[in-house]
Amino acid sequence: MAALKFSKLQWLFIKSVVFMLCLSPFLSIFWDAFNDLLGADPIQQLHFRTGDWTLRLLLLSLAMTPLRQVFKSSWPIRFRRMLGLFAFFYASLHLLKPLYYVGFDRLLDAAAVGCYLKFSLDAVIG
Repeated sequence: MAALKFSKLQWLFIKSVVFMLCLSPFLSIFWDAFNDLLGADPIQQLHFRTGDWTLRLLLLSLAMTPLRQVFKSSWPIRFRRMLGLFAFFYASLHLLKPLYYVGFDRLLDAAAVGCYLKFSLDAVIG
């Protein structure tokens, strides 16, 4: 199988397209939040959507090494770091659920935050 030979400009374009594809779920979430399209429980919707995209991008980044071995080419490795960093970005957003809860739902009420942390074991561990 012939190796892919792209110029630096072509690789820059391909990486830019992958970057925009990885950023599009965040833009979609932001658009839905801005236009009040997240449904009856927006915090849960934010939590689920960021968690789903975390897992998808993590699995994609982990699949790059087997793809390199299957295709006997190094082109999948060029995207592994970018996919991993986007997975970390969405995981960070996913773990900010207590801040969503405090900022959006309880409007920075300290007593509500304490009650939430007291009864939410996943928020305390996370």
